[in-house]
Amino acid sequence: MIAARIVIVRRFVLVIALASASHAGFTSAQATAPPELKLSVVVAPLYPMGAAAKSWGDALNDRAKGAFTVKYFPGAQLAGRDATKEFRALQAGEIDLAVGSALQWSDAFPPLAAIALPWISPGNRQLLAVVADKDVQARLTAALDAAGVTMVAIAPLRHRDLSTQSRNISGPDDLKGLRVRVREAKLITDTYIALGALPTGLSLPNAQAGFAAGTLDGQDAAAVTLVAARAWATGAHHVVQWGAFANAMVFAVRKSLWATWPEATRTMVRDAALKAIDAAKTSEREHAAHDELARNGIAITRMTLAGHAAFRAAAEPVYKAWTPRIGADLVEAVQSAAANGAAVPGN
Repeated sequence: MIAARIVIVRRFVLVIALASASHAGFTSAQATAPPELKLSVVVAPLYPMGAAAKSWGDALNDRAKGAFTVKYFPGAQLAGRDATKEFRALQAGEIDLAVGSALQWSDAFPPLAAIALPWISPGNRQLLAVVADKDVQARLTAALDAAGVTMVAIAPLRHRDLSTQSRNISGPDDLKGLRVRVREAKLITDTYIALGALPTGLSLPNAQAGFAAGTLDGQDAAAVTLVAARAWATGAHHVVQWGAFANAMVFAVRKSLWATWPEATRTMVRDAALKAIDAAKTSEREHAAHDELARNGIAITRMTLAGHAAFRAAAEPVYKAWTPRIGADLVEAVQSAAANGAAVPGN
C-alpha cells in the first residue's frame, strides 16, 4: 500500500515537472520572438510613396536578421484610413514606422508645411535643393524630435498639378470662381480660397458625378493620381504644371522606438530608407504619368517663371496666416534653399 502511494506521488511530481518545463519553454519562446513593427503609408505601391514604403519594409526585413520584423500597412489602415490622422497615430505609438507626405502631415504638424507653401519652390531643382539643405533638415529634425518622431530621411515627391475641364490656367485671375476638387491638406484649401476659387473636398465618385453634371471645373492632384482616376474619362482637357504645391516624403520612426536601437541598427534603417527613395522612381513615374495624360488627349502646360511670380504674390495671405504656425526661421531657411536651387539650370 505504501509502495503504491509512493508510485502515485512520483507520477504526480513527474507530471508537474513536465508541465512546468513545457510552460517555461513556451514563455521562453514568447520572450525571444522578434517584435513586429507596424509600417504605415497612405497609398498603395502603385504610387511613388507607397512603393518607397514597401521597399523600405522589405529591405528592413532582409537586413534585420530576425531582430525584428516589419509588417506593411498601406491605405492608412492604422489611422482609420484617414491620411490626416496618420501622424497623430505615429505620435501615439499606434504606428512604429511611416512614410508620410509633408502635405498630408502638415495639418497635424504645421512645420512640414514649410516645404509645401504655395510657389515657395515651384521647380523640381528648387525642391531638391530644399530637401537636401542641411539647415532645413536640421530644423525639421529638431521640430519632429520635439513631437516624439524621428526623421530618418526626406526626399522630393515632386509637385501637384491642376487639371481643368475647359478653362486653361495661366494667371491668378483664371482661378476666380473655379470649382475645384481639393483633398488632403488645409494648406491647399486655404490657397485656393485666397485665390478666389471654390474648393470642395468631394469623394472621387461624387467628383466624377460633378464633372458629368458640369458642377465641377477641375481637380488638384499629382499626375500619377490623375492617371489612376482616368481624368480624361471625366472630361478633363487641360493639365497645368503650375508648381503650386511642392511635396516631400518623410521616412519616420516613433522616437521611443528609435531610442532603443543601437547605432548599428539606426544606420541600417537610414541606409534602407535611402535605397527605398531610389526604388520609388518618383521622377520617372511623374514623366510617365504626364505622357499617359497627353496620349489620352489632355493638353499639358508648364507655367512660366512670370506665372509662378504672379501666383506667389497673389498667395501672400497664405504666407501671413501659415508662417507663425510653421515658424518664421524655418520658412526663411526653405526660401533660402529654394533660391539656391533656382540658380541651377534646368527643372
